[in-house]
Amino acid sequence: MKDLLNNTENLYNSLEFLSDIGVPYILIDSNDCIKSITSAAVEMFTNVYMDKNINAIGSKFDDILWFIKKKFLLFKNSTENSCAFQKIVKINNIKWKFNCNFIRTKPDLILVINYHLEKDEYIKKALLLTAIEDSSENAIIGQDVDGTILSWNTAAEKIYGYSPNEIIGKNLSILDSDKSGKSIKNLLNKIKSGEEVKNYEVKRLCKNGEEVFLSLNVAPLKNYKGEVIGSCTISRDITETKKLTEKLYVSEKMFRNIYEQSPIGIELFNSNGDAISANKSFCEMFKINSISDFKYDNFFASPYIPEKTKNKIKNRQTSRITRRYTLKSNNSSLGIKDSSYYFDMLITPIFNENGDTTSILTQIQDITRVKTVEKMVYNFTNLSDDIFCILDLKWNFLNVSNGVESVLGWRVSEFIHKNIVNFLHVDDFDSTFNAINLLLKTGRITYRNRYICKSGKYKWIEWSSFVIDEDKVIYCIGRDITERMEREEELRKAKIAAEEASLAKSRFLANMSHEIRTPINGIMGMTELSLMTDLTEEQSEYLSVVKTSSQHLLDIINDVLDIAKIESGKFKLDLAPFYLEETINTLVNNFSILSKKKYLEFISFVDPSLTKDCLIGDPLKLNQILMNLLTNALKFTERGSIIFCAKRISCSEGKVNVQFSVSDTGIGIPADKMDRLFKNFSQVDDSYTKKYGGTGLGLAICKHLVSMMNGNIWVTSKESQGSCFYFTVEFSLVNKNQYVSNDNDLDVPIIYPDSIDTNEIIYNKTVLVADDNEINQRFICTLLEKKGYRYLSACNGSEAVKLFNENEVDFILMDIQMPKLNGLDATKIIRDRESKTGNHTPIIAMTAYAMTGDKEKFLSSGMDDYIAKPINFQSLYDLIDKYLS
Repeated sequence: MKDLLNNTENLYNSLEFLSDIGVPYILIDSNDCIKSITSAAVEMFTNVYMDKNINAIGSKFDDILWFIKKKFLLFKNSTENSCAFQKIVKINNIKWKFNCNFIRTKPDLILVINYHLEKDEYIKKALLLTAIEDSSENAIIGQDVDGTILSWNTAAEKIYGYSPNEIIGKNLSILDSDKSGKSIKNLLNKIKSGEEVKNYEVKRLCKNGEEVFLSLNVAPLKNYKGEVIGSCTISRDITETKKLTEKLYVSEKMFRNIYEQSPIGIELFNSNGDAISANKSFCEMFKINSISDFKYDNFFASPYIPEKTKNKIKNRQTSRITRRYTLKSNNSSLGIKDSSYYFDMLITPIFNENGDTTSILTQIQDITRVKTVEKMVYNFTNLSDDIFCILDLKWNFLNVSNGVESVLGWRVSEFIHKNIVNFLHVDDFDSTFNAINLLLKTGRITYRNRYICKSGKYKWIEWSSFVIDEDKVIYCIGRDITERMEREEELRKAKIAAEEASLAKSRFLANMSHEIRTPINGIMGMTELSLMTDLTEEQSEYLSVVKTSSQHLLDIINDVLDIAKIESGKFKLDLAPFYLEETINTLVNNFSILSKKKYLEFISFVDPSLTKDCLIGDPLKLNQILMNLLTNALKFTERGSIIFCAKRISCSEGKVNVQFSVSDTGIGIPADKMDRLFKNFSQVDDSYTKKYGGTGLGLAICKHLVSMMNGNIWVTSKESQGSCFYFTVEFSLVNKNQYVSNDNDLDVPIIYPDSIDTNEIIYNKTVLVADDNEINQRFICTLLEKKGYRYLSACNGSEAVKLFNENEVDFILMDIQMPKLNGLDATKIIRDRESKTGNHTPIIAMTAYAMTGDKEKFLSSGMDDYIAKPINFQSLYDLIDKYLS
């Protein structure tokens, strides 16, 4: 053979001969690629690599014949014309022996190769595997990646009925029970991805048309590159097992009938505690239609099952408990109340053959009747440290819990069969027997009294008592509230102390009001007087700033005092008849001037139905609310408009409700700052760099005032777009034609005859000014002098009385707080003198005190009216005109 191949002239003829006799040879080109191969070589590669699709033509030599690459390179780089050698290599766990011969030609190389298994053991192993495959009771089928059947053992023939000749080469889809092959295709797709399938139950179609149930294990077969080239399926016939399952179903059905018809309630849970089922008796006990209607469907999550019982089940132990349930009545609309039931529960874990818990069985019996008998016994038990006792209708102790010993120190035996009078505090006899009589009428009552302890001390006991008519006894639960009563006493003392502190605070505020208002009165008064003189433009501007600042300071003081009055509950409404239209018109006219200075558009609207009615309310405090809201709108609006609106929203007999609103196009209020509104001393911007000033009291005062007027206040706002404040107020209606005033609540103009000169009447009068503050005294006297009044001045109450006795005085302005003799005492002396002469001189209280109740106190002391500092000169003139005209 070697000589034949070495003859170059006959080389290709020889190769053709070798191919015909089945000798594998391979032709390699100069690029080390396989140029051509014989059919015997193709068969060799298929057998060696277990891959019928291997493509050798065009592949690199070392990719296919890697196991003789080293020999190939040595021969290629040598000058020899031929080289023969043997090579043993392990491929796919099988040892192969190759006889190789390289032959050099021009321009190609030839490899003549023969192969076989190295030893007989591998042939034996192959034969053994074949024998095992044929003797196995499981069907073993080999198929390629597309499902074409390559091998078919005896068991497969027995199960499916197909012989190897009938089935090999056909696709597995022929066995699919639904004839679509879809399930087999899905299975092959898993195998192609390298996944193994184990214990996969399927239904397959036999040759005779019958269906069999199989359990499959499918493993992928891979080539030398690790690529899946097919698969091996081992099928186990489980048809008989399925039939056995049917028998088990019949048996289970019989068990189910026993389960459903059992008089004992049965509930079954899985190993995780989830409810699986409940029988008919269980559903009837708990008044449900099925287990899905049960509120708690997990054993371990149920609040009705104690943790101790749950732990027992987890530890594979049986548990028995008694539980009480309140079941809803389906006839509650007919007056049938919900009922309480008691159930005896036997809870058992169920194990499989391996000893693992597979389910939890609960057997339940209704023992409500038994528990009803035990109920009275239970009432004797010691439930807590409180005193539980049963008394007859004459208040003799029939039974008592051990709580009497922990609370009062008495032993139970020292309490039973004695009457409550043996332990009751003598001062509590009447209240206790009144409570007993009420209990017998109502059936239930809570009261408190003092019981004597064994030590001789008394403790406060709070009793919750109720009567059970059918038992003809009284059940009582007593709780020691001695500490609580002591705390209540401490709270009572603390309340008294707080009230005293509040009174001290009011006195302090009144004094501070006087001390602050007095200098402010001087500042504002002298500023007013200075502004009445000839001033340069610069001086006038400076004094105007002083006046504005003083007024602002006064507003702050007024706000603080208003809050103090509100907190003390002394803030009162001064109800009087008034016309809403007049109040609003005055406010609108004044505010229009202010808005024009900032070049803002001011729009007002008043419901026409509000312009005719005479109302009863507090116009000054209403004006305070409106002025506060309008001033805020003006302060926080740089451009745009301010809109004021008043409209009637409802009207009932004698009452009318009015809604006011003030909207602006100002800076608005951030959503996260809305909760700061209407709170004392709270502002939206409370930073050190805030642009707008204020005390943060205005809206809080508005809220209190609105509440006093039976209304509400609220706001809507968007930041940078503006705000709108709303509030409602309730007024009483008055028929102005029927209203007659006997006091000065309504300003009634006085008509003088044409022949009388009113100025002469007024200015011939003498005014006595009594004030210890020299600046205030000078300010008031100057005002009187500018108006043309005659005046006398006094620095204290004694001097004022002396001047009154020595001169003809027509009008007195009396300061309250003065040295030597205060204003109140001076007024009393003057009134005592007048009681003998029958005369009456108007005395006006002139003071910096501004707390609620001050005015009433001054009037009750004999004064005619009241004017608060700082004094407005026009208000002073109006007051003098009122009494001297």
